[in-house]
Amino acid sequence: MFVGLIIRLSPESPIQDSVTFDYQFFFNLLLPPIILASGYELHQANFFRNIGTILTFAFAGTFISAIVLGLVLFVWTRIPLDGLNISFVEAISVGATLSATDPVTILAIFNLYKVEPKLYTVIFGESILNDAIAIVLFETAQKYADSDAGSLTVLNLFEAIGLFLLVFFGSMLVGMIVGIMTALGLKHTHVRRVPKIESCLIVLIAYASYFFSNGVRLSGE
Repeated sequence: MFVGLIIRLSPESPIQDSVTFDYQFFFNLLLPPIILASGYELHQANFFRNIGTILTFAFAGTFISAIVLGLVLFVWTRIPLDGLNISFVEAISVGATLSATDPVTILAIFNLYKVEPKLYTVIFGESILNDAIAIVLFETAQKYADSDAGSLTVLNLFEAIGLFLLVFFGSMLVGMIVGIMTALGLKHTHVRRVPKIESCLIVLIAYASYFFSNGVRLSGE
């Protein structure tokens, strides 16, 4: 962080240009294996046993957190103290970005002290889903980036909620279909006898399902 701060405050230079990170690189190359690893490490029995609690924290909790943070930021910018002036949609976008928590440290402590599996599953499951929900919330808000708070109507609110639900459940449906087809294909073929080919095939299918969802506008990107 200290090195990054120095580079950020320094004048433009080849070093600053070389460390610039392209977000497309993250979304198209790094994100699919991260999602795959999270799903692979998930304990399915505990996850589905506590699916109600996980969805409540991930869905309602992330949504409420994004709205509250966005409203606080928007109200704060109305106070002429620091000269910052952002729109309501921009404030909600920032709130959606900050609402996705990453409990890596908490999970590491849970592993160290061997806490109750239910608690670990709820925290881990919520951390998997809240990233996806935050991305969908952010992209939904960006569709109204050119509007201000005065031009937004109740119809726009219901349209945004409908778009959010469509992307969320549509992407979930695509993932379920691809997952079931992949599981059946690996079960009823002899690919599993060659672990290297099986591993490569799983990674390729993970990328293919992600890019398919992205192509039909169901990835949240």
